[in-house]
Amino acid sequence: MGRGRVELKRIENKINRQVTFSKRRNGLLKKAYELSVLCDAEVALIIFSSRGKLHEFGSAGMTKTLERYQHSCFNPEENSTGREAQSWYQEVTKLKAKYESLLRTQRQLLGEDLGPLNVKELQNLEKQLEGALAQARQRKTQLMIEQMEDLRKKERHLGDLNKQLRVKLETEGQNLKAIQNMWSSNAAAGSSSFSFHSSQTNPMDCQPHEPVLQIGYHQYLPTEGPSISKSMACCSCFPVTLERSKKGSFKFVRSSSSVAGSSKSFSFKKGSTQEKKALIVCFGEMLIDFVPITAGVSLADAEGFKKAAGGAPANVAVGISRLGGSAAFMGKVGKDEFGYMLADILKENNVDNSGMRFDPNARTALAFVTLRSDGEREFMFYRNPSADKLLHEKELDVNLIKKAGIFHYGSISLIEEPCRSAHLAAMDIAKKAGCILSYDPNLRLPLWPSAEAAQQGIMSIWNQADIIKISEEEIEFLTGGDDPYDDDMVMKKLYHPNLKLLIVTEGAAGCRYYTKEFKGKVEGIKADAVDTTGAGDSFVGAILNSWGSDLNLYKDEKRLREALLFANACGALTVQKKGAIPAIPTKEAVDQFLHQTTA
Repeated sequence: MGRGRVELKRIENKINRQVTFSKRRNGLLKKAYELSVLCDAEVALIIFSSRGKLHEFGSAGMTKTLERYQHSCFNPEENSTGREAQSWYQEVTKLKAKYESLLRTQRQLLGEDLGPLNVKELQNLEKQLEGALAQARQRKTQLMIEQMEDLRKKERHLGDLNKQLRVKLETEGQNLKAIQNMWSSNAAAGSSSFSFHSSQTNPMDCQPHEPVLQIGYHQYLPTEGPSISKSMACCSCFPVTLERSKKGSFKFVRSSSSVAGSSKSFSFKKGSTQEKKALIVCFGEMLIDFVPITAGVSLADAEGFKKAAGGAPANVAVGISRLGGSAAFMGKVGKDEFGYMLADILKENNVDNSGMRFDPNARTALAFVTLRSDGEREFMFYRNPSADKLLHEKELDVNLIKKAGIFHYGSISLIEEPCRSAHLAAMDIAKKAGCILSYDPNLRLPLWPSAEAAQQGIMSIWNQADIIKISEEEIEFLTGGDDPYDDDMVMKKLYHPNLKLLIVTEGAAGCRYYTKEFKGKVEGIKADAVDTTGAGDSFVGAILNSWGSDLNLYKDEKRLREALLFANACGALTVQKKGAIPAIPTKEAVDQFLHQTTA
């Protein structure tokens, strides 16, 4: 044979009655010999039959070839190493395939790489999503139920404490009324707590011929009428010099005594009262915010929630009151525990809640707030329908609106009827009564039927406002993606002829202001943000409070910038705590914060 192409093939021993055994044996031996020569390999051939070994062939010796074969195939160390390596290779292959499968599944769950899937696979994927969503909802519902049960327990406990305090207060009130009745009896008997003396019998320095008002009780020995205790019958008094100023006011000057050795003066002007501030009525929604205890987690993964009162108009009203202003809230809540709790919170914060209405057929709105690690938030609302959407025009407190100097509102109450009609009617009443109209769109896109509906609804009342506060994100939304930092665009598209002041908030960066005469920017104040909920409302409350004290604030740029800096400080303090209303600061806290940051 020549040395051509060598092919190794399986030698099949097919039975052919025409071929003798010797021919087959010789053919096999010949093939074995040819393999040993052509391939330069050791070849061993053993021919068996049913009766045992018949013939053998070994190119290098049968025994040697068999030993090498056994050593190669049955060495335990090498064989185990090979099996282990093969096992690891198979394991890595399986893990790699599983990892790629998981990545593919993840992309498909996110809506990617769906093209290769057929209808059946898409149906299976849909079932998986529905199952996962059902588990998440079940877990979320369970957590909400547990949270609400804890809140009910706390509310019952606080209710018991409130009853105890009310009983104690009534007891103290009865004691106070008894003392007042005793004083009235004393006055009826002919004695007076305040009497003028032309001369002094006790040795105190007083100028002659000056009217003197005696403060306190002089020694009184009753002869008739009801008896008076000794402690009240003999009380110390001190003379006060009564001076009259040219402007018609009286000045009380306490003369020096042997006890204090100093003098004190008190001035009272005729008809003088505390500086009067305009009443600011805030119209719209009020609800319960549930804020996760841990930031940066989804609602389903949150371990617990902190309950806080919320709703932009209500937040603004509380912000005004905490700064010393006069505020009222007008809106509707459910006739339930949450609704009464919100009314009590307004009352505790000195906000007039007489304009609130309670719906027995609808619940108070709830909002679950997801806090990101940077303090920004996302909302999930439970208000389908909630009581705030069901306020009717006939339920408006018209007299309260007419008393207002400023009428503030948002856009959420414009989404659905009947609240939309009530909102427009309230604006009309306020405008005819001469109120300043304040508008904060406060965009919450998930509550609107569509983005187009939100844009049209917000802009439908835009030209009626005297004051508008808007964020840079809302500018981009309302203008269809225009640059929110372009002053010319803002003035052209958002500033209307009747507008007195347009404010654009930029979060931690501060705010910009636009009037007909001037425009500018006030830098923000750095703060560690924990929860940005209510920061914009706190800002608006501060501006409206300043406006309520000075109706010409928008005409003086210096005073306006001071008010905006104060409002920025309010927002910076608010983001440092969780919740909206609990985080809104007082005037004292803002003054102290400004003193620390500007020192």
